[in-house]
Amino acid sequence: VDITCAEPPSWTSDYPTCFESTGNKPTAVALSNGYLHIFSDGTTSGNRRLTHIIWDGSSYSCTGLADLAYECAACVDSSDNIYIAYTDNDGGAQQIIKVGIYNGSTWSYETVKDFGSDYGAISSISIELDSNGYLHIIAGIMPVNSTPFDYNIYHYTNSSGSWQEEIIVSAIHYSAVLDFYIDGTTIHLAYWHRE
Repeated sequence: VDITCAEPPSWTSDYPTCFESTGNKPTAVALSNGYLHIFSDGTTSGNRRLTHIIWDGSSYSCTGLADLAYECAACVDSSDNIYIAYTDNDGGAQQIIKVGIYNGSTWSYETVKDFGSDYGAISSISIELDSNGYLHIIAGIMPVNSTPFDYNIYHYTNSSGSWQEEIIVSAIHYSAVLDFYIDGTTIHLAYWHRE
């Protein structure tokens, strides 16, 4: 993970040396104390895993959180609790969407959706909080028996007290990139796909 910060008129770049190898698709949130929390898959202690990197203003620390987590996204609430959505393929046998919740000292985890072996790939994932404090996760997911590279875009929320699922868009080709924004409780989704 290459950390680049903008403070006009120049850019600076840094690299956390606690990584043994670089990760993919990093996501980051900043807390009210100015600390930067970065998440990415990478190799720590010889294992590829979801890694939590903290910049405290002077140095980095790295902690391996979950094995075999490739896609991730994070958001933070007004109390500086961090929420991270990530995918876990359970050693290649199945696809699982999970949420990690960090209260500043400890992590807790929830399984949002376990697809078993029915889905072949999760291409992109994003997470946000609405104005009522409920989580929303949107992910591009390819069913195993679909036309190759045809994805469904799924929406998950815990607004009812448990995780609920809906398909927003189905069978779109190469839906590999997506992100969304919540204005109050209204979701605005942007996604890319190939005709």
